[in-house]
Amino acid sequence: MKPKWYQETAAAVVEVLESDVQTGLSAAEAQARLAKFGTNELVEKAGRSRRDIILEQMSGV
Repeated sequence: MKPKWYQETAAAVVEVLESDVQTGLSAAEAQARLAKFGTNELVEKAGRSRRDIILEQMSGV
């Protein structure tokens, strides 16, 4: 089960992520995590087109 980070205290999250509130990650650690986990980007998924939304509304679905 994925952690619910929003329910944790900042201190608990920092501890779990093995970071430091004052100094953050070292450059070497940041580079290692980038290699391990990839970039911190959200993948944008395609939404419905305006045409599809209008057709759906007109069909009463």
